[in-house]
Amino acid sequence: MGWKMYALFYSLLIAVGVAGGFYLATALQRQIEALIGAAVVIGFLTWLGSGADLLGLLRDWHREKREEARIPTMVFDGFTRNNEIFMSGPNELHKHTYFVRVRKTTGEGYGEQCEGFLTVNGTNINNAPTVWAHANVRRYDIGGRMDLRLFTVDRNDIIFPSANLREGFTPNTRIYNEFRNRNLVIELHSQRGSVPTNLDVSIHNVVDTAIEE
Repeated sequence: MGWKMYALFYSLLIAVGVAGGFYLATALQRQIEALIGAAVVIGFLTWLGSGADLLGLLRDWHREKREEARIPTMVFDGFTRNNEIFMSGPNELHKHTYFVRVRKTTGEGYGEQCEGFLTVNGTNINNAPTVWAHANVRRYDIGGRMDLRLFTVDRNDIIFPSANLREGFTPNTRIYNEFRNRNLVIELHSQRGSVPTNLDVSIHNVVDTAIEE
């Protein structure tokens, strides 16, 4: 009888072990499935959050681009020349005033409070304010095109404008032949508007390429 009891006891142990192992495996599987489900949910929520962040960034970028497109953009658009003829006794004399054309190309409204500054390399003419062709004003709102005064050539003289506070200017007269090969730097400022980079050009190039208007 002893060995039968041992056999029965071992059989019960095996049955309990199998049942316990099955229960434990089932419980662990459920926990693993729950963890996987939680990880999926967390991953999904994270993806939604990052997607929302991305959409927000895209909205902000689009809004910035739209605002940039509204800002008036101005460019330098070549040189012009105004020719004045006057008589000195029997002689007909010419005085040429040179301008750089400034044009608004894109954007809404006006380029506001635009003003120009001139520098002649190697001289004491440094960041000197100039005037616009319209009424010789120092600041002008540009909605289409306006010409900025650079200098006047009057026989052997070259005359640079030095703008007054609001309008008009004081002439700054130099010898033309001493300046014709120097470089002129033209700088544009605006309170509202995108301005071009400084234009660096030789004075004789302005004289040679300007279109008479």
